[in-house]
Amino acid sequence: GKRLSDTTLALELYILGSQVEMILGNADRVEAYAQAFLDVHDWTVMEAMPVRMARAITKLTVELKHDECIGDCLLLLKELDHGLYFNRMFLPLHGRWARAKTIQAAKQKKRAFFENLPPITDERHKAIVVLLCLINNAACYTDNTSLAILCACKSVQLSLKHGIHNFSGPSLTALRHLDGELYDIALILEGKIHKSSDTYGLEWTGWTNPRANHKSCCSDKV
Repeated sequence: GKRLSDTTLALELYILGSQVEMILGNADRVEAYAQAFLDVHDWTVMEAMPVRMARAITKLTVELKHDECIGDCLLLLKELDHGLYFNRMFLPLHGRWARAKTIQAAKQKKRAFFENLPPITDERHKAIVVLLCLINNAACYTDNTSLAILCACKSVQLSLKHGIHNFSGPSLTALRHLDGELYDIALILEGKIHKSSDTYGLEWTGWTNPRANHKSCCSDKV
């Protein structure tokens, strides 16, 4: 098709189109938008994120191509300089280490810290949060518990460093099996999220209520 000269308008139209088709469950149309979008302009990672994320969500929720969804999201995380792990062979070991480190870091914070935790604001961090949630969901459907708990740990670490997001509470809840204090903290964060009108980064996904789609398979069996 004819290239659009106004790249800002093109970006907005492709994002809108891909997210509408994603919500309607039209996987072929989402893929067509993504392919055409990538051919129109040399987009930055952050500019292309909503369209590429719509494609990943479609693979997760419509096509049920969970491994492909994981691969796409891992690539996006790498492009955002937030690699999840170095070697798949050591993923179970990495998951155990991350779980112990994350639980220790969370327990060192006082209750007031979580009660006053501000919302996450950086756009890159928001994108990383949603990608971690997508990988977590896909990992659960493929029974990859080590990967799921690693995503939960990374999500909690982002909360501790950069602020609350919609998956802060569910991620902490996923780690509660080893320590009841984490469950109390998770309830605090969930309460803050439900009382706020802030999307906490979920504008990336096009979901109207993404928390309802969050799935967790993390357990003490990792």
